[in-house]
Amino acid sequence: MADYLTLSDEQLLQLNKEGCRQALEALTDRYMTVARLIAKSLCIPSEEASDYVQEGMLGFLSAVCSYDESRQTKFSTFAYVCIKNRMLSVLRKAAAKGNIPPELTVSYEEQAQSLLSHLTPEAQLISEKNIDDILCAAEKLSPQEQKVFSLYLTGMTYEEIAEKLSVTVKAVDGTLQRARKKLRKALSL
Repeated sequence: MADYLTLSDEQLLQLNKEGCRQALEALTDRYMTVARLIAKSLCIPSEEASDYVQEGMLGFLSAVCSYDESRQTKFSTFAYVCIKNRMLSVLRKAAAKGNIPPELTVSYEEQAQSLLSHLTPEAQLISEKNIDDILCAAEKLSPQEQKVFSLYLTGMTYEEIAEKLSVTVKAVDGTLQRARKKLRKALSL
């Protein structure tokens, strides 16, 4: 196993394609850490983290099977996205069923602060102004538009929003179109 630790992800993938199970084990060990970090970044409670890490690892296995090196994307980037998307998908399904823990719900303001924490001081000042403008504009939306727009921002699909709110997909699309139009107008975009 020690020989495999020095190989790149792409080299391990190639060895795996050739039937080397130790290469897959080394790659899995490497991305188990990534899955744990993603679960932690999503603020998943520790008692549920192992479930989400397992889900993330299913996303990782999907990445291993579907990675296409001709797309000129690093495997690490592709795997990260697959792991995170798998975890977010499970979170969205839990939210749609109303089973999401309250500590995982995040307000617009908390999302904004999280985004700002990664910026330089100059960019943060500019972004704070923009976020304040967006929050003020969002207050001008109707309650239904706010609800649909908020669910859309969490990554839910039109179908998932329609199911959660017991409306048609067309109604979701129309509501989002109105919300976008109002936001563009309020932000002068």
